[in-house]
Amino acid sequence: MGRKDRTFASKIAKGAQDKIGQHCPKCGELFSIVQVVSSEKSEKETWKFKEKFVGVCKCNQEKVYA
Repeated sequence: MGRKDRTFASKIAKGAQDKIGQHCPKCGELFSIVQVVSSEKSEKETWKFKEKFVGVCKCNQEKVYA
């Protein structure tokens, strides 16, 4: 039986896997992969964290970092 790699670095690599080495079609800059965490209220009136990995370049950095 193999063990899954559950380190933070492996999670970052998995999320960034499809964007490594890709350039933005608008500005041509290489994407920087960042983890975006937002808090949302669920139907049961509890707060949950929603995490996603986003490719950031000059075109969308103001929207992502706002």
